[in-house]
Amino acid sequence: MACRVDDPEIAAKLGKYSRVLADSVLLMADCFDVALDEVKVGYELRACTKDVDLGWYTLPKGSLGGNYIKYQGMVDGIPRVETHLEWQMTPHTDPS
Repeated sequence: MACRVDDPEIAAKLGKYSRVLADSVLLMADCFDVALDEVKVGYELRACTKDVDLGWYTLPKGSLGGNYIKYQGMVDGIPRVETHLEWQMTPHTDPS
C-alpha cells in the first residue's frame, strides 16, 4: 500500500529506513577528525500530483512520490558534515 505524505508515522519510517546515512556522517566526521555534538535529520516529502502508473505499481495522487533527506553532523550548532539523499519515483510531484 502506498504511503501518503500526511501519514503521521512517516518520520519514524524515514528514520528507520535511512538511519545508515547517520552512520555515513559519523564515519566521515571520524575520517576528518571532527568531534560532533549531534547528528540531525531533516526531510522534505514530495506528494504525487496525480495517479502515476509505474507499470509494476500505481502511486495514487497524494502518495509519497519522492523525498529529500539530509543528515547533518553538528558542531556548536553549525553543520560540519552532511549527507543528502534524494529519490524520486516520478517527476509528477509537488514540490518537483
